[in-house]
Amino acid sequence: MIDIPTVCKLLSRLRELISLPSADVSYSAYATPDEVIEDLYKLEKGIIEKNFVAVRKLLFLLLPTCDLQEISIDSGFGDEFLKIAEELENALGVNSEAELYPEQAIRQARAMSCQPPEIDHYTEIAKFTGTDNSNYETTYVSCTCPDYTKRKLPCKHIYRLRHELLNKCYKHW
Repeated sequence: MIDIPTVCKLLSRLRELISLPSADVSYSAYATPDEVIEDLYKLEKGIIEKNFVAVRKLLFLLLPTCDLQEISIDSGFGDEFLKIAEELENALGVNSEAELYPEQAIRQARAMSCQPPEIDHYTEIAKFTGTDNSNYETTYVSCTCPDYTKRKLPCKHIYRLRHELLNKCYKHW
């Protein structure tokens, strides 16, 4: 579950830092700090509207050596950015404590062994076929498989769909 108020607060703090006179965007894909700030406003709006493309794009921008980290290092707020990025990932549900349990690492590894026969990239819904030939419908945050239905934690299908969607987002960039 996404903690939208926390995401908004953290994006606001990030915009404040990028609006400082010392902000340096020269080693990023952005032309000006205002362009970064505008992009962060658009991502915030998308996240409020529960647009998972905005979530994925923000997660991509938070990756090491991506634009936001480069800007933060070049602008002198690298350490604060790392804290903000970690808090954003937590608020977006990426690093929730439940996902850090050892069995979740197993599910993440198993995700690479299952391939969705069908992904609707517009709705971000995938169809998976289970070992018993059951069909499961999977979204970025839920699945109809027995594992997810029982535990309410991401299953291998969710991890695989996230991988596929983030991969597509990364390739698009």
